Amino acid sequence: MAELKVTFIGHASFRFESEQSVTYFDAWLDGNPTTRSTLAEVSRADLVIATHGHSDHIGDSYGLAKQTGATFVGNFELCLVAAEHGLHLGEDALHFLEMALRSEEVALRVKAQEVINSILPKKIGEK
Repeated sequence: MAELKVTFIGHASFRFESEQSVTYFDAWLDGNPTTRSTLAEVSRADLVIATHGHSDHIGDSYGLAKQTGATFVGNFELCLVAAEHGLHLGEDALHFLEMALRSEEVALRVKAQEVINSILPKKIGEK
């Protein structure tokens, strides 16, 4: 059985390292008050997975994918924004989550689970 090293970076960020690959999950490094790690320190990433677009989860995902040449994996909307950050649709550097689940290139099994994660608005007139 393959060995997998799991490193908790801070907040919701993780690094998964196997003999074959290095994967970052919700990579928020720069400005994250719960870690001393920085984007500049990262020398390798093969896969960068972002669960959703809140700043404490998307964090440095686009920059990390660009810096290392890693494949970015996210939902459709995150991939559209990724394209605006220089990761181009149709190239190996960008995969929709649904595609990545079927991709033989992904060394880590990923299962998407739909969740609702939003900030509830205040009631009208409430301060």
